[in-house]
Parts: sequence; structure tokens; C-alpha cells
Amino acid sequence: MISQGIVDIDLAPKSHNPSGWAIWKSKSVSTSLVYTDNKIMEGVTHNKPITITIDAPFHIPNERTLRKAGRELMKAGYRVFPQCLPRIKNLLFEP
Repeated sequence: MISQGIVDIDLAPKSHNPSGWAIWKSKSVSTSLVYTDNKIMEGVTHNKPITITIDAPFHIPNERTLRKAGRELMKAGYRVFPQCLPRIKNLLFEP
């Protein structure tokens, strides 16, 4: 299968909650919820995307502030969780 599309994964902080999944192919976006790491891997293997993005923090800021993107989303009316919430720490990428 030829590589195609872009996959975005919004990981759930707790394993019993679903993670968000989106794939963008040929000007079309489809979204779904996935409940296991195996389902995420199956989706990636099946779709063979060119790019995979994962929404998870690399570090927790020392101060209780939102990133610029988060502030802009809030101005537009979207609900945004600050990175300093304790449950977000479960998503930290630690090499």
C-alpha cells in the first residue's frame, strides 16, 4: 500500500478513557475514538500515513500558564486544558 494521509492521535491520560484519532486523506478528515494501543497501531499499519502527530506534552511548564495556541483557542470558544494539570503528567514523553 502506498503511504497516504496524515494521522493525528490525541492520547487519553488514563488507559480506560478513549484516545482521539483523526486521519486526513485527499481533503477529507475522518475522526473516531480508539480504546487500546493495539487499535492505534492497527490504524497506523492499515493507513500507512506520511505523517503521524501525537498530542502529548514534552514537559510541564513551571508556571500555571497556557501556551499561545491554547490562549487563542480559548478566545475562539474552545475548551483547553492547561498542561500543568496532574492528569496531563501521565502523557509526558520521557526519553
